[in-house]
Amino acid sequence: MVKLKYGIMEKITGWETTTNRFVCLVDIMGFKDRVQRNSHERIYNELLLLSKAIDDAKIYLDIAHDEDFIRFVTFSDSVFIFTKDDSKVSFNSFIMVVSWIMADSMKNTLPLKGAIAHGLITIDKERNLYFGQPIIDAYILEQQIHYYGVVFHSTAFNFYCENSYNIIPDSALPLTPFDIRRLIIEAKTPLKSGSSQHLNIDWATSLQADAKSSKEIDKAPSADKMFELIIMGLRKNTSGLIAKYIDNTEEFFNKNYSIAQRSERKKSN
Repeated sequence: MVKLKYGIMEKITGWETTTNRFVCLVDIMGFKDRVQRNSHERIYNELLLLSKAIDDAKIYLDIAHDEDFIRFVTFSDSVFIFTKDDSKVSFNSFIMVVSWIMADSMKNTLPLKGAIAHGLITIDKERNLYFGQPIIDAYILEQQIHYYGVVFHSTAFNFYCENSYNIIPDSALPLTPFDIRRLIIEAKTPLKSGSSQHLNIDWATSLQADAKSSKEIDKAPSADKMFELIIMGLRKNTSGLIAKYIDNTEEFFNKNYSIAQRSERKKSN
């Protein structure tokens, strides 16, 4: 039996094999139905759009190309996003990337839901090994979520509460200049068994950021309008129990995003 060193580091990237890090597990909603109704090529192209979203996010965030903070693994309808560690820059990059991917996927009518967890995770890329309790925690929580969004597991919630004072980006970090906490909402979260207070990713704000970066900024729709169009687009091909996800998503962001953002804009005017 060959004994492998625990906690070894990849020579090129500097990623430790086993360390405390974040994981976000997201599932493509209605994937089985999509596979049945659409061609294999179309499904492949949709998955390519999802894969491209993380590359676009890195470019948008101006993350240095020689720093590999995020890893992205796709298997069928499940997407895993891992951080290099649980440092400040990894956390900031992670939250921005997750928010961007959610927004980009929703604009492409590819609805996702997912969960974020934190803790000891092993990533051995060479041997294709990925395991750790946080992956299980994220999976279990993701199964309970009843809207299109990403929710913090208690492990990620505890990390955030203990470190939120130290999460504001500084000039040394290759990130956008605004406070990362704007992308996190604490609110009553729709679950299959009811609702309870959780931290959530505010992907609607990333819709707004994308609109602001448009070359035709004057013609670009507002984030509120983009969200409305997304909801309308999702309703076109949805009915029955799945439609409840759309209702919950619309209600959640109308309560926790639109009102707060409009209020913020009024104050700044």
